[in-house]
Amino acid sequence: MAAKPTYEELEQTIHELEQAESMRKLAEHTLLYKTALLEAQLNSSIDGIIVVDAKGKKILQNQKTVELWKIPQHITDNDDDEVQVQHVMQMTKNPEQFVEKITHLYKHPDETSRDEVELRDGTVFDRYSAPVIGNDGQNFGRIWTFRDITDRKQAEVERENLIADLQAALKEIHTLKGIIPICSHCKKIRDDKGYWNQIEAYIQDHSEAEFSHSICQECAKKYYPDMDLFDEDQG
Repeated sequence: MAAKPTYEELEQTIHELEQAESMRKLAEHTLLYKTALLEAQLNSSIDGIIVVDAKGKKILQNQKTVELWKIPQHITDNDDDEVQVQHVMQMTKNPEQFVEKITHLYKHPDETSRDEVELRDGTVFDRYSAPVIGNDGQNFGRIWTFRDITDRKQAEVERENLIADLQAALKEIHTLKGIIPICSHCKKIRDDKGYWNQIEAYIQDHSEAEFSHSICQECAKKYYPDMDLFDEDQG
């Protein structure tokens, strides 16, 4: 039969239990504080953030995700991420591609991914996903972030259109500059390749000028003396 503990031994056991309870409460308080801090950081983020465990259960999701994807409350309250995926995929321009990426990453839990998702209303999201790895190397699931980059994409398109317009305008601008070799007799102009061109053809190729052929009074008298091409008062 075991001997009864002494008063001192009982007192020591009670003290150890009290210390253990105090440490448990401290750890619980620290965990609650860290959780509250994390949730505050998540909800103040400009990105939509979702954390899903290895079984596809939502662990964390901030309010920005709900706003970006316009998720109904009954779906937000559902821990099954698959239900939410089925909802948001219908908003995308390419639902099959959207889901294929999710399926691939869940089959390859150590991969990191970044791409763009376009919605049917023209909104564009930058989508990023990475595994959640602990200090011991254990995989706890996956984090997803979504950022609205619609304005940036529109600015890029506008910039590309502006560049294209400027390039097209530059192609239409022709200027004549420098010393132009011209024959002193026939008045043909030599181009950069060494070919001699009629003066009007050369100017048209190197400027925006166009020619309308006519005849001056002197040439009319010289080459067409029998034709009255000009009135007397113009002579």
